[in-house]
Amino acid sequence: MIEAITKSLELSRKELLDIGLRGNSLLHFKPRALNIQIHNVKAKTLYDILIDKNKKLSFLHLPKMLYEDIQEVIPEPNILEEELDLFEDNLDYENTKNFKGLQTNITEEKLDRTLLKIKTEAEVFLQEQGIDVLYVAIGFLKWYEDKNSDIERNAPLVLIPVSLDRLSAKEKFKVYYDNVDLGTNVILQAKLKTDFFIELPNFDDQIGIIEYFKLVKKVIAKEDRWQLSENEIHLGFFKFGKYQMFKDLDQNSWPENFKPADHPIIQALMGPGFYQENEETDSNSESEEIAAKLQNLNTFHFITDADSSQTEAIIKIKNLQNLVIQGPPGTGKSQTITNIISESLAENKKVLFVSEKMVALEVVKKRLDACQLGDVVLELHSHKSNKKSVLDELRRTLDLGAPNVEERILEFERYETIKQQLDDYSSAISSLINNSEIDFVTAVGHYDKLSIGLRDFKLEYLRFENDLFWNQKDFIGRSQVVESLVSHIEKYGAIGLNPFSHSKIESFSPSESISFTLLLKKSSESIQNLNEELEQLKSQLPISVSFGNNFFELEKLIFSLKKIDTVPNLSNINYDTINWHEKEVEIMYLLENGRNLASLKDDLLKNILESAFEFDFSTVRHIYNTVGQKWWRNFNSDFKKAKE
Repeated sequence: MIEAITKSLELSRKELLDIGLRGNSLLHFKPRALNIQIHNVKAKTLYDILIDKNKKLSFLHLPKMLYEDIQEVIPEPNILEEELDLFEDNLDYENTKNFKGLQTNITEEKLDRTLLKIKTEAEVFLQEQGIDVLYVAIGFLKWYEDKNSDIERNAPLVLIPVSLDRLSAKEKFKVYYDNVDLGTNVILQAKLKTDFFIELPNFDDQIGIIEYFKLVKKVIAKEDRWQLSENEIHLGFFKFGKYQMFKDLDQNSWPENFKPADHPIIQALMGPGFYQENEETDSNSESEEIAAKLQNLNTFHFITDADSSQTEAIIKIKNLQNLVIQGPPGTGKSQTITNIISESLAENKKVLFVSEKMVALEVVKKRLDACQLGDVVLELHSHKSNKKSVLDELRRTLDLGAPNVEERILEFERYETIKQQLDDYSSAISSLINNSEIDFVTAVGHYDKLSIGLRDFKLEYLRFENDLFWNQKDFIGRSQVVESLVSHIEKYGAIGLNPFSHSKIESFSPSESISFTLLLKKSSESIQNLNEELEQLKSQLPISVSFGNNFFELEKLIFSLKKIDTVPNLSNINYDTINWHEKEVEIMYLLENGRNLASLKDDLLKNILESAFEFDFSTVRHIYNTVGQKWWRNFNSDFKKAKE
């Protein structure tokens, strides 16, 4: 089994090392939109400014006198080759005091946009994967795949991890060394060793960059066409984070009996799995052990909520068992990991938490911070993986002192109360309902299943006598009655649709059959006569009428005839005029006023005679308007009569 795992590990290991030339900027660098070439500084000068003096450097755009006719298009290298060489010819290795910035071959507006895109892309990599991929590459090796190849490859040698920043949108971007440990182009190192048996020397800050370039020249001396461009400098993205994993999984780097394939966890992951660890353990005894531990809350140190499955996983880990926890997003994996870390800390253990994506680390870290456990975390990735940051973090944490832990007696008592309520609820829903021999959960399941089939039907509530106390035998007997009824309906149709459904007759003798036949014949003749009379009626009606062949339609016709009989005489009215449609609003207004006047008249008739509505009040009104305005009106006989 170990041989198979070793072989599988080696195959996975090779997948980590990308030494192909296609798209690999560490072996063949091609300037792209998110790369900027630096022209006015030599390798030693830039190294001293960024590393030794730890200064922030801004970028200089192309002088306007060189691109007045180009109109903000990135110039081709051959167009400005001589002009840009002027910057380099006047440089002094030691003269860094008055160094103004890094000269580019990009126009002012284009330079700002490019730097903004580079900064945004670098932040995305850091947030999603937790790795720094932005570097200043100093010195490039120009090499060929073989002696017959005409394609020149260009690989960076020294990579300085840097960051881009600016104080505000009005300020210029500045680049600076972010204090991460320096290293060699390990991908190029592996490529040269594998294909050319050339040992590319390692680079660190103890070796001067000029001395390093001398060592590189020495090891490539046997290759005729290979050259070293010491002062070629580019700002861009270079990714080689998986190379360290490639080296760690090398079987030859480990002592005997301690190789990766010998580790039991690796064997379980790449072999049969973890289930064999506890195959001799009785599942019942394990469940009893878990239940027993749950009784004592003092044995747990959860800082986030945990359901039964999460608690079971944590208990297994406390029992030193290995396991894999799987689940889609939102199922509480980060919660479980947070509780595992808190339990391990309570037992004075150390925990290494690794993840391919930065967001997974941040979620757990935020949960620990929220519970005041963030200070026990030591971040070992990205910009916090350098020696200085690690030492500063250790010093800060040690200076905090011992934490103050509050008593949790009230929380324990509340937990016991809630646990008892949940246990009672669980017991209640699992108990049998009266004599039914089924529990509540099963009953709800049956109900939901039946509801799906009946959701399109509107049924009246049915109440069966003593149904809450039926036993299994009662239920089966009544089910048979219902099944018989359903079978009868499927065969003969619904009872309410049978023409004899309202009949009260319980017996039917032969003599009654003769009488019934005569009655049917007489009824048939009556119906025929009725149809003839209806046809005559239709011919005399002023409107078109249609009716069916049943009594319900006949009742509708009779109702319509009665309505027609109450219609007023419209012989003198032109009901075909278009005004009925065009002046509909005015007609409706007149009708409403007519109804109001009729209502007012009905109210007035309670107090005055009906003949008053026919009386001519014009004379009375004239006297009131003339004599009624005089002071002597009460002495006038006409006014007195009008008043009466």
